[in-house]
Amino acid sequence: MYRQIDSVILGGVYEITLDSVDCENGQQTWIYTVTELDGQDISSWALQICEDAEVESSTPQAIVEDPNTGQGLGNCFNINNEDGCFVGSSEPVVLKQAKWNIESSFTTGTFEFTLDDCYEIGDVYVAVKSGNNCFCGMIQGPICSDSVGRGILFI
Repeated sequence: MYRQIDSVILGGVYEITLDSVDCENGQQTWIYTVTELDGQDISSWALQICEDAEVESSTPQAIVEDPNTGQGLGNCFNINNEDGCFVGSSEPVVLKQAKWNIESSFTTGTFEFTLDDCYEIGDVYVAVKSGNNCFCGMIQGPICSDSVGRGILFI
């Protein structure tokens, strides 16, 4: 089990923490905690995932958005959204992501998802949507280098 906490504060008021990563029986489970430190309620948050990865399960249920299969990008990762993470980008940005919609009463919670294989850990985009605002950053997540395999993590 990989237990090196990685954390990012977005917009000065939303904290996302990678709590753990575990590769077992050819599947990899990622656990993140999201916290509203202050400010407007979060309406959703999204995490870039390796484009080769398949989300086998998630708690709470995640929406997997994949532009390669015709599903749209979440607003924060959409280059056509003037408040998105890639405003001013001249190149198309294609990011597969796991996205969670959040209830208005939310203040903190744990989000877990399991992938179909064991992937390396690296920097991925993460975004929080609050009202019409997107707050973006980087955090450790599943990247598409070589698949790790056999439960061995190369970091």
